[in-house]
Amino acid sequence: MGATMVENLKLRIQEFEKFYDTLMTHAPAGYTPWFFPCEKNEKNPSALAILKKNAMSKGSWHHPSAQCTKNECILLLKEGYNIGISARNGDKLILGDIDNAVYL
Repeated sequence: MGATMVENLKLRIQEFEKFYDTLMTHAPAGYTPWFFPCEKNEKNPSALAILKKNAMSKGSWHHPSAQCTKNECILLLKEGYNIGISARNGDKLILGDIDNAVYL
């Protein structure tokens, strides 16, 4: 792995940790975020990574075994996967996806 790739990976992990820590600092007591693996360099859930965790999941990010801890997310980032987060029924997480800088 080249120096630039290592630096990029470190940055991705640092940014994830910063997001996680900020999220959890402001989260209600007992909140557990629903992180799940996404395909490498993509936004779609990674059925392969989810199946590796639990074959009974059928590769669905909805399956309870697809939920990843902070440490599992970091390991997935090291393998090149992206990480998704989902707002689940009953939790207080609100997600916004802004793909156009005009709205920032």
